Amino acid sequence: MGEFQYIGSEIVDMERSFNNKRDFDAKDDILPKRVNVPNMEKELQVYYDLRGWTKDGRVGKKK
Repeated sequence: MGEFQYIGSEIVDMERSFNNKRDFDAKDDILPKRVNVPNMEKELQVYYDLRGWTKDGRVGKKK
């Protein structure tokens, strides 16, 4: 991972952590009804796994 990708990843985790502290989590990760994404819950879980977040969309501990 390049330096800029690492910094961007850290920023996304900091933003998510900020929102988690205000009780935002997976229940708030929704798209407008007009946007149809098949298997949205499954895709979110894959994204959370890739980011190292918990299944409920909270920032996990760093490795």
